[in-house]
Amino acid sequence: MPLPPTIPVRQSSYAAIAHQRLRIQESRETLKRKLSETSLADGSREYVKLRIEELGLDREELRLEKKELEEDHDAGFLHHDTLCSASRNLNRRIISTGDSLWNFRRKLLSFDEDSGKVALLTPDSDSAFTAALLRLWKDPTTSSKRSRTLQSHMRRDSVSSYDATEGQAKFDPKLTFLRCTITDAYFHPKLVKAAHIVPANMGLALVDYALGDGSSSRLFTPDNGMLMHTLIEGAFDSGLFVLLPLDATVRPIRRWKIAVLGKDAMKHKLGLHIQTLGDLDGKEVKFLTNHRPASRFLYFHFIVTLLRCREYRRPGWETMWEQFRTGCPWPTPGSYLRRSMLLTLARMVGDAEDEGFIKTLATDTTFSTDESLSPDEEEEIARRAIAIRERKDDQRDRDEDEDEDEDEEEDEDEDEEDMKDKGGEN
Repeated sequence: MPLPPTIPVRQSSYAAIAHQRLRIQESRETLKRKLSETSLADGSREYVKLRIEELGLDREELRLEKKELEEDHDAGFLHHDTLCSASRNLNRRIISTGDSLWNFRRKLLSFDEDSGKVALLTPDSDSAFTAALLRLWKDPTTSSKRSRTLQSHMRRDSVSSYDATEGQAKFDPKLTFLRCTITDAYFHPKLVKAAHIVPANMGLALVDYALGDGSSSRLFTPDNGMLMHTLIEGAFDSGLFVLLPLDATVRPIRRWKIAVLGKDAMKHKLGLHIQTLGDLDGKEVKFLTNHRPASRFLYFHFIVTLLRCREYRRPGWETMWEQFRTGCPWPTPGSYLRRSMLLTLARMVGDAEDEGFIKTLATDTTFSTDESLSPDEEEEIARRAIAIRERKDDQRDRDEDEDEDEDEEEDEDEDEEDMKDKGGEN
């Protein structure tokens, strides 16, 4: 139902946030009474249930705080840099709270398994998604480390699949330079990475659930990788650009173009033969062989990147989203991602589940099956995927800070040398 013209939309949004905060506060009061009225051992089933309820309220409150920040930014009360910093801090807290919440849910499952309320979950369980359930409930940790052997093999195979070596390097390894697929230029091997499109440490079973059976077997293959200069890989992982199908009439997708997202991304300096990322916008990716990365993996990267652009209010995001609203964001229909996972990601990352073009994508580019995991389980998969992206951003920031510190130290050393030289001259 549309709002009356006398009520500004933004004022109504703030009122809705205040109403939800009041509801959370009332729920907390009820929860405190339950805790005070009942003598609970820390490890009891009832205590675990109450902790799940409490952590759920914590997470909901953090999400409201984040929504209020976005409203302040959209109203012009908050600078973009302040929004990004505060949002990333809140995201860390939301992810951490979600981790604690899931651990308590695992404890509750153990209680129910031990008491016979639910069937014991084992590799022989009668479920279409046993592997995904085991990964979620019995092996909850998501390692941030990749297998060096698998990564080495992926790099080797990607070099071969994309024919990335230059000239005489094919015959003499000492002369090796490797080609960056995005920039169509050759660089020293240390500067070229086999970049993962979908994070491999999501877990094989969870990737199969979200992206379709068999997807996990391709995670450490050139299907899920592209050779990129380290600066290009950083921009790709940070969501400054995506790859989109160029010719919607061709299946499977053979031609891809680069789409740079947002005004700041356009001006992002590379310091290569290509000065800014905007110089690549709209250009077709040139492949030297018949191999192409898997379209479902590039689709997943596109979706997560698009939602995060909105979440962090990247300059120019409104224009970008408006273009997608009036056009076709992903022009080639297909079964790339589970429909319920797309909607879960849209709700959790960009608060965009009801956006018209998200619904169009859910119709044209997703798949569904008769069975699926519960909403809580799908939300946990989405949380882990988001956490991986956030951790990568944090690591990149730390690396950049270290590089800046090293540069400052070098400048100080040079200043000291200059002072000594001037002192000697005097």
